[in-house]
Amino acid sequence: MNNLIIKEQQSSMDLTIPEMQKIKNQGNFGPNKPPYSYISLIYNAIQQNENKMCTINE
Repeated sequence: MNNLIIKEQQSSMDLTIPEMQKIKNQGNFGPNKPPYSYISLIYNAIQQNENKMCTINE
């Protein structure tokens, strides 16, 4: 069996709303790696939602 291990840096879990908006607006990082992983962005979106849940469209 394959096990998936996801490791996150503490700093990537502390995005502010303006930082998340900036990432959303940029959309493209060119040849560079994005500063945050998809899992970090999803985690932050869920944590900032008052119900602690999000749909895919959010």
